[in-house]
Amino acid sequence: MPAYLDFISMFGAQVQPRELRFSGFSTLLMIHESSHRPGLPALGRSGRLFQLCYNLVGVSLKATVVKDLKLREWSVRQAAIHHQFDIINGTTLWIVTKGRIDIQQRFKQLTGANARAEDKAFTTLFECFRSSLAAHLMYCSWSTEDWHGYIRWLEDVLEAETTLAIYGRRSRGSAYQEYQQRHIQELQNWKDKTSEVIMLLEANMTTLTALQSFYVRLRRNKDFPALLKAQCEDEIQQFASEIDQMIHGFKMFKSRAFLLAGIISDRRELIEKVLHQFQEQYIERTEVLSKNLEKEAIGMRIITIITLLYLPATFVSVRLPPLHGHQEQDIH
Repeated sequence: MPAYLDFISMFGAQVQPRELRFSGFSTLLMIHESSHRPGLPALGRSGRLFQLCYNLVGVSLKATVVKDLKLREWSVRQAAIHHQFDIINGTTLWIVTKGRIDIQQRFKQLTGANARAEDKAFTTLFECFRSSLAAHLMYCSWSTEDWHGYIRWLEDVLEAETTLAIYGRRSRGSAYQEYQQRHIQELQNWKDKTSEVIMLLEANMTTLTALQSFYVRLRRNKDFPALLKAQCEDEIQQFASEIDQMIHGFKMFKSRAFLLAGIISDRRELIEKVLHQFQEQYIERTEVLSKNLEKEAIGMRIITIITLLYLPATFVSVRLPPLHGHQEQDIH
């Protein structure tokens, strides 16, 4: 599917992860008898198939041993999924692109020895279709993990950085935080992160909604095999129900992130007012100090002038003692 090239182009070395803002969902239906591709019976391909590709975003904590709360690293990563299903032979093709192998390990667990029998059965067309739905649910479930921890981390950092601005006492001897311009810049950074969370959650919700709608409409398609349509009715309803629960979870996270973004804006405004108040107080104290210095300078000038006019002159007199014990010398 050519559209998948757009999804895999997001991966690669980047200075800033700007491609996280990319999201999409593309489909290709070739299930009508007159519009199918040439078949390859040797590979189990009848030519009547559907394709879809989409991407999801997940988050995970990279380091937990860091003592400083702000220095904990969270990784926001994408996964691009391509799926193809043959509606005659049940042949399935998966292409998954991701930076790590965690999804690959999950797929192995999904179809491994300890997996559920219905998730790893590929004998009949219905079993193949049911297993493909299980794989989709596994990818969607991955995208819902750790968002609660990530948002909680943002909330904890905000509380640690701005609590004294809200609840700190102003009396002498009380603990206080001296806010500077850099604190406003840091708050803007946290606001940007929160806004990014809202955008990513919205993107995941849109993708899951499109995936759910695709399979619901696929079952209603008149060119979809009648036997498979009858067999997979319950599975598609169950699939749609589980997707609804994930979307509901994303909505709750999004509401929480919206609230956090509002709190950050309010506290940034408060700190800006505190800084402005401190600047005004500093200016007032500087003006008072300047006036006092000016008064002292005037006083010193007056004292100097009075000293020069009225201070009497001082004379030092020296009295030489008379010459005693003069002896005459006889000249013989």
